Amino acid sequence: MLAQTKIPIEGLLDGYETTLTGMGYGFATRLELLKRANQIIRRHENQGLEYIDSSIISDYSREIEERHFNGELKKSYYWGLTRRIQRFVNYIESGVSDALPSPLRGSRQELTPGFEQIADDFVSEKFHPNTRSDIRWVIRKYFAWLEEQGQTNLGGVGAAQIQQFLLYCSEQYAPSSIHNIKLYLKKFYAQL
Repeated sequence: MLAQTKIPIEGLLDGYETTLTGMGYGFATRLELLKRANQIIRRHENQGLEYIDSSIISDYSREIEERHFNGELKKSYYWGLTRRIQRFVNYIESGVSDALPSPLRGSRQELTPGFEQIADDFVSEKFHPNTRSDIRWVIRKYFAWLEEQGQTNLGGVGAAQIQQFLLYCSEQYAPSSIHNIKLYLKKFYAQL
């Protein structure tokens, strides 16, 4: 999980907050991310540690996982906690903001050149900046999924593939995300 170098916990939370602020995260999001990071820091302090110990983070993650499987945490909340922990671990490992993907940039998933061009053309349409990243994320996620299914172009894609993609997404994302995925796929196919 973490490299073998000693990473001091002192000042780590302040540096994390500065990084999140510099990346453009809003106050509420920063608060949630810092709350989870603070839980990790306090676990270290409670054991008298001055450096990050990957076993403490692993134990904490395992506790959250057990609470989820015991029915104490809903799936969406569990995944949110897991992502917040991983985001903090990414920061700890790198110490730089580049290791944290910015939510303002949308997905940058690797695609074949053909799908890449279609995605860029669609996203470059005149969408509001607040939705452009969401649209980019949905389209790139969709194209990556199509590639995993062996599709190299949109010629052989029909309603069955779209339904399978939506089923795939419904197993991973919250209902609000599924709503957005349907909406942006609809806009995409309307443009085609």
